[in-house]
Amino acid sequence: MFSISKSRITSIAIMLTMATWALVLGGWWLKGLVMLLGALMSYEYSKMFKSSVILDTLALGALWAFAAMYPARILEIAAGFLMLFGLTIIRNMGNKHMVLSSISPIYIGLPILATLHIIETQPLYMVIYMFVITISSDTGGMMFGKFFEGPKLAPKISPGKTWSGFFGGIFLAFIFGTLFMFVVLFENNAHVPVGSLWFWIYTSIGLSVASAAGDLFESKLKRVAGVKDSSRLIPGHGGVLDRFDSLLGVVSVFIFLV
Repeated sequence: MFSISKSRITSIAIMLTMATWALVLGGWWLKGLVMLLGALMSYEYSKMFKSSVILDTLALGALWAFAAMYPARILEIAAGFLMLFGLTIIRNMGNKHMVLSSISPIYIGLPILATLHIIETQPLYMVIYMFVITISSDTGGMMFGKFFEGPKLAPKISPGKTWSGFFGGIFLAFIFGTLFMFVVLFENNAHVPVGSLWFWIYTSIGLSVASAAGDLFESKLKRVAGVKDSSRLIPGHGGVLDRFDSLLGVVSVFIFLV
């Protein structure tokens, strides 16, 4: 069995409260929370790889704000992130990890841009669905991994992750993701087309894999940077990037499905 510290529970309660209020209020409140999370992740990432913290965060923040104000210009803004990536590589040429210290415009910038685009163009339940998948995958991975243990998933990258946790995350995401979309489809159409339901079953499973990939990728980055956590901003969890790395993986795939 496993236990959860009081600080971790308190942090979860605060994050859920903030997310709930942002979803209820919607609009700029939700966009603002997403951009704030992106800025904190950019701050943590730049510190990890000793890049220019303030310059990186301000540059990404400016592009996100522009995207929030002018959602129709998403392609031009995405191109702006790619240009920023190139400029950051040039600036970090003397850095030991030149490429890794420069990828925040792509690794963090583009997924946050995609999230803002989904908020602007899709029904609110699509945003909630992404969080349902991410939370289910993370929770299933932790619960099943701790309870069943077994062979390690990627011992050289993240020794604590197991295959049982990986499949447990997929299982919970499949259950809760599909159930959530079933309720949404039923409420909107009074019946659930079989084809639509199968689509969300496959999507829930695929996004759970993307969630696990996002988690592993961040674990690899931390190993290269030589740090245990991206920061200590969230008691019991580490940093914002530690908490939302899975969501970056989910939204990076989901944006191509909506």
